[in-house]
Amino acid sequence: MGAAAEGAVKATETVVENMGERAKETVETALNAAKNTAGLVAESTIAEADTNVVDTAEYRCSEDLGGHLGDGHDSYN
Repeated sequence: MGAAAEGAVKATETVVENMGERAKETVETALNAAKNTAGLVAESTIAEADTNVVDTAEYRCSEDLGGHLGDGHDSYN
C-alpha cells in the first residue's frame, strides 16, 4: 500500500474514532437529560399530590376496599 493510501486509511480511522466518541457523548448527554427530567417530574408530581390531598369519607372508605376489588390482595378461604 502506498503512503497516500496509508494516510487515507489513518485519516478515516481517526474520523471514525472521533465520530464514536461524539456519539457516546451525545448518548450520555441525552441519558443525563432524561434522568434529570424524570427526577423533576417525579418531584413535582409528589409535591402536587402532597398539596392536593383531600381527606374525605369516600377516600377513607376506598382505602378500606383493599382486597375486595380483585386487586391481587383478595383472600379466598
